[in-house]
Amino acid sequence: MKMIGGGLEFSPLKNRSYSLRFHANLFYSWGKNANDADLMQNKTTIFDIGVKWNMNLLSFKR
Repeated sequence: MKMIGGGLEFSPLKNRSYSLRFHANLFYSWGKNANDADLMQNKTTIFDIGVKWNMNLLSFKR
């Protein structure tokens, strides 16, 4: 098996108490896999997107 891939991240908000991040990843695999039940098979493309948001709900500013 051979695999190539990459990803991007974008963080528009960064603060000590909260942060926001968007991410996207793309992977492509090719070749022969001896395990037919495995996710990575010949000519397989995997695309992943997501959002991560961290915030501290227990710390309120007065």
